[in-house]
Amino acid sequence: TLSLHDALPILKYIIRKNKVLCAILKPVYRFVYRLKKTPVFHRALKELNIQLGKLSNQRHIWYFCVPTHKNLGDQAQKMCILNWLAINYPECEVVQITTESMSCGIRSLHSIKKHIRKEDLIFFQSGYTFDGFHPDECIHKMICENFDNKIVFFPQTILYKSKKKQDILVNAINNHKRTLLLARDQISYETALRLFDKIEVQKYPDIVTSLIGTIPRNEDRNGILFCIRNDGEKLYSDKQINELMRKFDGIKTHKTDTNVVSDEAVKNVDKLKDELLRTIHEYAEYQLVITDRYHGTIISLIAGTPVIVLKTNDHKVTSGADWFEGICDAYISVVPNLDSVPDQAAKMLACRYSGIDPYFEKKYYEHLKRTIDEIG
Repeated sequence: TLSLHDALPILKYIIRKNKVLCAILKPVYRFVYRLKKTPVFHRALKELNIQLGKLSNQRHIWYFCVPTHKNLGDQAQKMCILNWLAINYPECEVVQITTESMSCGIRSLHSIKKHIRKEDLIFFQSGYTFDGFHPDECIHKMICENFDNKIVFFPQTILYKSKKKQDILVNAINNHKRTLLLARDQISYETALRLFDKIEVQKYPDIVTSLIGTIPRNEDRNGILFCIRNDGEKLYSDKQINELMRKFDGIKTHKTDTNVVSDEAVKNVDKLKDELLRTIHEYAEYQLVITDRYHGTIISLIAGTPVIVLKTNDHKVTSGADWFEGICDAYISVVPNLDSVPDQAAKMLACRYSGIDPYFEKKYYEHLKRTIDEIG
């Protein structure tokens, strides 16, 4: 018998697979979610006002939609963004603003208007937030409509699921001319060029790729790690993944996910660094990783571990893997289906591997500040 904790992800998966059921239940879910979260939103606004009251007279960077959930990929992005900001804007004070603290709408906006100055910069969290339903999009719209400051969106996956909401959100961003939008893959880039024709759009790899090539490769390895998502984006069921794992008889296998950050690490960036490093070292203990997580792919490459990429319900993971073509081809393989995995795994397990160069840091993130300086 499944516990409620184990049954909920399966129930969500079933609902999201059924478009009619999903359309019926989504408004109900949003109403209940908003009702449940109201005390959290008010507490977050109170914490924001306390934070704003302690600001110095330095120039400020306003970092919006800072993630507070436990997904390691999003938290790794946060860590890399904060590190990049510290290196490139050492004279600035970074103001971290969560999605929850902006959920009080006009009241949140009023608090920020009292402190923001025209020379300040605005940055938005990276991720899959351009789909027409993501809660961060309301904040994108609110900020673009109310401030003339230079705005930068760290790399985004773009796949709108609602034409009506797409038009509303696209117009708000397009009307803010001093904006740089970084698209995280080729499909998102082509979509952004078509929709956001009044702002600067560039194709940029996920910022966590800047860690690839920065950690020495561990040669003492054993077994296969399955990093498998447990949400509505997954294509394969738990039963199919478990059947695949059984095909590797005689080889040590272990299944995990990237949703493993502790509450403490969410609140403290030093502890977050420690947890990310522990995860990287865990991946470095294996000969091979098999994953349907984009950050599972990236963390594998940071660890110097070859990785097989499984398809999901959208283009985020497979299109994201295109970044590594010609850079570390031997380390990564995108398979068309689960039947292809055993043979491909055997080939990759038989290969000898050397280290990977810090290509993405040198090619992209060393030069991003110059690109931002040229905007508006």
